Amino acid sequence: MELMAWLGWIAVPKDEKLLATRRKVGMNMFRDLNDIEIQEFRQWARDNYKVNTTIEREIWHPHVVMECELMNEEKQDESNKLT
Repeated sequence: MELMAWLGWIAVPKDEKLLATRRKVGMNMFRDLNDIEIQEFRQWARDNYKVNTTIEREIWHPHVVMECELMNEEKQDESNKLT
């Protein structure tokens, strides 16, 4: 899958809202990432985060947090389809 298509696929509407909120209230202690870095951070989350465990929101980069949230939502959707 092409990078930009993949980034579009993984993006969730709350991504920009979360980042904008953190910037607005002065909580942006994380650097901005380029497209490749975003993909790498999200892949790190896919490789390392265990679904439905604690998300370290104060420590992990917002893109990692968002990917973890997305993984939890995907698991929930998957569970709902089975019932």
